[in-house]
This record gives sequence, C-alpha cells and structure tokens, in this order.
Amino acid sequence: MKTLPVVAHRTLAVLDGLDDALVTAVVGPAGSGKTTAVRHWLRTRALPHRWLTITDDDAAADFLHVLSTPESGPIVVDDSHRLPRTPDYQRVLDRGLELGRRFVFLGRTEPQASFWRSVGRGEGVLIGFEDLLLTPADTAAAATARGLDLPDAVLDELYRVTRGWPAPVEIILDVLARAGDPATAGQLPLAEAAQYVRAEAVEPLPDELRTGCAHLAHLGVFSADLVQEALGTDGSEAFDRARRAQMMLVRAEVSPGPGRPADAPGTDALMFPPIVDQVLRRDRTAPGPAEAVLLHRRAARWHEARGEWDRALTHMLQANPADAVRQLGRLISAMEPLGRTEEALQRFRQLPRKLRMQPDSVIGLTLALVQAGLASEARQLLDQTDTAQWTGADQIAELAMTEAMVDRVLVRHATATAAAERALALLDQIPDGSLSAGRLAYLRVMTLEQLREIRLWEGDIPAVRDLMSRMQGDVVRSELQLSLVHSTAVTALAAFDAGDLPLAVEKAQVALRLAERRQFHDTHIVAEAHLVLAGVAAEHDDIEAAAQLLIRTRALAEQGLFPTTVYRVELLLAPLLARLGRAEEAWPVLESLGVAVRRTEDSHLQARILAASALVQLYSGDTAAARTSYRRLHRTTTPPDVLRIRLQLAAALGAPADRTELARCLPEAGEPIDRVLALLLTCHARAHTDPGQAVADLTAALRSAEQLDLWRTVLDLTTGVGPLVAGVRAAADIVHGPSPAYVRRIGAVVLRSSREVSVLSEREIEIAQFLPTRRTNVQIAAELYISENTVKTHVRHIYQKLGVEQRDAAVDRLSELGLIAGDRRN
Repeated sequence: MKTLPVVAHRTLAVLDGLDDALVTAVVGPAGSGKTTAVRHWLRTRALPHRWLTITDDDAAADFLHVLSTPESGPIVVDDSHRLPRTPDYQRVLDRGLELGRRFVFLGRTEPQASFWRSVGRGEGVLIGFEDLLLTPADTAAAATARGLDLPDAVLDELYRVTRGWPAPVEIILDVLARAGDPATAGQLPLAEAAQYVRAEAVEPLPDELRTGCAHLAHLGVFSADLVQEALGTDGSEAFDRARRAQMMLVRAEVSPGPGRPADAPGTDALMFPPIVDQVLRRDRTAPGPAEAVLLHRRAARWHEARGEWDRALTHMLQANPADAVRQLGRLISAMEPLGRTEEALQRFRQLPRKLRMQPDSVIGLTLALVQAGLASEARQLLDQTDTAQWTGADQIAELAMTEAMVDRVLVRHATATAAAERALALLDQIPDGSLSAGRLAYLRVMTLEQLREIRLWEGDIPAVRDLMSRMQGDVVRSELQLSLVHSTAVTALAAFDAGDLPLAVEKAQVALRLAERRQFHDTHIVAEAHLVLAGVAAEHDDIEAAAQLLIRTRALAEQGLFPTTVYRVELLLAPLLARLGRAEEAWPVLESLGVAVRRTEDSHLQARILAASALVQLYSGDTAAARTSYRRLHRTTTPPDVLRIRLQLAAALGAPADRTELARCLPEAGEPIDRVLALLLTCHARAHTDPGQAVADLTAALRSAEQLDLWRTVLDLTTGVGPLVAGVRAAADIVHGPSPAYVRRIGAVVLRSSREVSVLSEREIEIAQFLPTRRTNVQIAAELYISENTVKTHVRHIYQKLGVEQRDAAVDRLSELGLIAGDRRN
C-alpha cells in the first residue's frame, strides 16, 4: 500500500498540543494512519525520539534498554497492542514514567492500565479513531496528489462511505486512478477497500467482540441506551469494548426529527463508517433473518419513542414494511399538532412505489390522515392511488369503503354514497368461502355504516331502518364492539327523528350501558345517545338541562371524525340558548356552522342553519327578522326536520295559509310525528267549518302524541285551537287515550300561552275587535270617542306585539289566539 502524501491535519493539531502529556496513546484499527501521522509529526517538528516496534513478546528487555538511553525525546512504541499485559511489563512502564520519560503508544486496542492511571493524574492523552480520520479537504488533496480530478459528488460520496478512514480512501483512489477515466466512474469501486476492512479490521477481532460488532452494525446509529434496549447485556458489553478500543466508531450526526425537541439527547450516538457497516452486516457472525427482524423492530420502537422518526422508519422498513406504514400513521398524529404533517407525507412519498401502492399502505395511511384531521390530504392520497396491481376484490372494496369514509368527513355525501354502493357491489361479487366470514362481515358493516349515517343526515328514516336490518347479522359476525354500541345509539337517534320518544330514550340508555361496560362511555361513540336525551329534554321544555347536556355532548362529538354529529348538536343547541335568553351565545354557534356550509356546500346543512336562525330570531323577539328567514325557507321541504320547523314558524308568525300548503308536503306514509302533525293541521283547517270533526282530529292527534311522549311539538301547533280542547277533554279516554291529565295540561298551557303572546292592553283588545270589520280609523275613533291619532297608535302597537305588518295578518293572528270571535270581515 502506498503511503498517503497527506495525513489527517486534525491528528497533527492534536499531537502539537501534547507538550505536557507524559503518555500519549494513539489508538485505531489497521490503516487508520497512526504510524504515518506520528512519523510525519516527528519529522516536520524535528523532535528527538526513540522508535520501538513491538514484534514479539520479549518487550520488557527492549524497554529497559530504551530507558537507559540519555535521549530526552519521546519513546514511540509502535504496535503497542502486542505488548504483554503482565505485572513485569507494568513495572517497567511505571519505572519509565517515574523517570519522567514521555511515551507515545501506537496500537489497535485500548492501552495498558498504566495509561489510564496517567489520564487520572492529568498526564495522559488519548488520540482515538476519529482524531485520525481525514477531513473532506484531506480526501480531496489525496485525490489531487494522484492526478485525479474528481467531481464534488464523487468526493462527497467517497468521504461519506469511508468517513475519511485513510487506508480505504487510498485503496479506492488507487482503483479510480487505474480506471483511467475516474471522472465518469459512477458508483465508487468498493470491493478492494471492503476486502481490506474485512481482512485487517474485522477478521482479527475475537469472536465475541466480532459478533457484537456485527449486531451493532444492524442498528446503524446507536447509543448505549439503544444497544441495551435492542441487544441486551451482551450487546452492551460489546459496545463498551468497541468504544474503549476506538474500533472504527465515529460520531453520528443526530438532528432533531419531527416531533423531537431540538435539545433532545443524541450527541452520544455512534456508528460504523458505511464501508465497515457493509462488511459487518455480511459477516458470518451477523444475526440471522429472524433475529435481525426482531433487532430492527426494537430499534424502530426505541427511535420512535424519542421522536427520531427517520431512523425509526428505516428500521421498521427492514423489519416489516407494513408496520412502517402504520408507523407513518403514528408520525402523522405526532406532526398534526405541530402543523408539520407535510414532513410525514414526504416520507411516505419516499417509500418504494411498490410499498406505497400496497393496499395496507394506502388504506392504513389514509385512515391515519383522517384521524389526524387531514381529510383533504387523505382524499388526495386516494386520488393518486393506482389499483391496477391489486388482485383482491376485498382490497378494492375496502378502498372504496375508505373513500366513502373520507368523503363523509368532508361532507361530500353524493360521492360518499357512490363509493359505498360501489364497495357493496364488489363485496356481493366475492364467491362464498373465498374470504373469511369475519373479514367479509367487517367490510360490509363498515360500508353499510357510511350509507346509514348519510341517510340519517338526510332524514330518510325508512332507509336507515333498512340499512340497520341489513347490518344486524354482520355486526355480530364482525365482533366490532364499537359498531354494536354505535348502531344502538343511531337506532335511538332515528327513533327520535321519527318522533317515537319512548323508543328513542330506551335505545339511548341501552347504548350508554353498553358503552360503559366496554369503556366507551366517555367517547364520541355515545354522542348520538346523549344528543337524543338532550332532544327529549328540550321536547319536554327542560331547556336548561337540555342545553347543558348538549354542550357536553358537543365536546364528545368533536372527538369523532364525522362533523355531521357536531352539526346536529349545534343546530339543536342554538335555539335553546335563545329560549334561555342567551342569544349572544347562540349566534357564534350558527356562524361557525355558516363557515361549514361555505366549505361543504351541503344543501341539507344550509336549510337547517336557516331554519335554526329563524328560531333564534323568533325566541329573541326579532319577529321581523324571523319572518324574513321564514320566507327564505319557502318551498324547502327537506330534510324533514326543516319542514317541521317551518310548520312551527308558520304557527308562531301567524301564517295559516302556509300551514295549509305545508300540510300537503307531509308524506302520506310518514313517521309517527308526521301523522300527529297532519292531524293537528287538519284540525286547524276544520276549526271554523266543521268543529266536530276538528275535535275528532285533535283528539286523535293528542292520543298519538301522548303515546309518543310529545309535548313542545304539540303545543307549537295547538295555538289558536284552545276552544276545541274543551271538546277533547270531554272525549278523553283513560284507557285508549288521550288521558284526561294530558288534555288538561295541554289546555292549560295553550290558554296561558295565548295570554302571554298577546300582552295587549284592555284598550288594544277593544280596538282589536274592530279590525276584522271594514271600518276605518276615523270610524273606530268616533265609536270609541277617541282621536284618530290615538287609534293609529294603538293599531301600530297591536301590529308590533303580534309581529305582523298588515290588518289581515293581524286578524288571522288574533283569531288563532282566541282574542276575537271568528273572522268577521265583511
């Protein structure tokens, strides 16, 4: 091997600072430039010295002879690793130190005990492997000295692979020089350098240490803690020995990874130069495949726990690529609070394409993105997925189901429905027995859940029941405990939407009991159950309790992935806050929903927000604004709950003509609540033309309403038919219903409500009696012996209190409230 024309400048700098050191140990593997560097230093500094090369075990006599010479320069002991570690030798060395002689030991292993005692006294210095390495500038100078004009990229790769280990650097440069055209050499020729490392540095190691180093190499970058975790006590001992002996170890650059603080520990991390790492991984003492997988898995978890995601993923890819994708999912969760999820996505894009396009990879990472609140990024990932190489129908069906889930999170219900139906079609084509019953049931349940939630949001209760029926057997076979609890809660919500409050309460309570037994009671899984109980409380006019429960329910719903549950909670909460006199809290809720509308463009959400806004305006006393919002809802008949709010608004704002139109919009074979509403509307229509049939309609309505445990819904639509309640009271039946107690409660509240709504003074009530007639203000003033201006003032006040703008509307409203006797317009 040729002598390098340059030596490591860092080595010379260290040697120049050794004036006060009695003992200097220069330790490193073969070819690390120990002898070259020290000879260069002695020659260039013209230092007197004695050079002793150890060639056999008879070293004590040589030392005694050297100690007897009068030279004052250092005694250089080359190949000091050959020195015997015997008491005789130690005494000779101690004698030399007592005489004040300076020693420089050059060897491949850790120095004698005398050296460490000198270090303890401040008289010894260790120059290790890293101090002997060439810098990038030294490496470039070595190439130039051989007449090589290497591109920077080649020089950078040469330094990266060798980390400046002199002998491998020289061997590779010699091979490049022989190649004749090194500038286009491409990949570095490493074979000869690797053979040198194997023969001179690895094979001479004792088997135990050699095995330990081969295992360390699989860790890539390691520290004492990682070695203990991954390799146990034996690995830790090998690591300590290699570190003490300065065996080819270099300090690794450890930069903070995603989710890892900048001041996290890591400066003690070491590694082998890549060329050494390559040799050790192929050594006969390297771990077998199964042992290597276990080692990489332990290392991956260790790095992940410390936020060192790059190294964690590197190890997990070697252990199990599918686990690496799941690890990326955890990385996304760690990055999302920091606003750095793009880093995780970049790592996914850097994975091999084959791995990125694996079904488990795509679906697993998509779900991780959704869990982290990154549904748009998840949708983008799905759009870029190529399923051409996917062979399993279940895999393609699962992808379609995942698309439906992502689109539901984005409130894109049309595309979500299409994706879910596509998934079901694929699942139906899977031959019997070709897929395990559990997996098939899981995929069907998850897909049907997407359709069920969409239909529930749209208010299509019959479709929800049908989907629940189709899911029932699969939920049991899939053993999905979450789905069992959630399905029960959804059943409760569907019953509430249908107006069957007893069934809704029963199912909600069952869902909560199931959740508590399975430790889901404080999660978003039970948000629908709590929403039902809050809605029932509101229906029974327990407004304060309902509002408090909804506020707690909103916090639970926000833990989930799908925003429609949160929307439903807030749509119910805002009007309740207004009824409590807290409109200033209601409007921010509706404003946040308005942002969601602009983002999703969901027509059902838009209609619901407008309806809820009208209720907030009505309960806040702003009847003019409520009337404007009500008019904007004209012809809006879906979802069904919006139609019911329109009926409520029509009654409150005095629009009987609208009630007639809305009655025609109710489905003929609707839900129980729709049948109650239809009977109440029919009662209103017949109140003046056929009072007897109107009483029969009201009796039937109250009978059904009592069975359904309805209260507020009935009160909102019985305003104006108070006189008919007396007829219903006479027809009350304690057996078949409605019960006398229920009728009495309704009658009392309707009468009291009429008085509260009117709040007209005695003079205003007197003037109101003239409004159905065609008399002018002048005629009314003459009959009451008051001025025309006084009449105008009273009429204006009547309009304001009734929330109307014209005489005909005032007459309709006064008739509904029972404050005038029929419609006397002529």
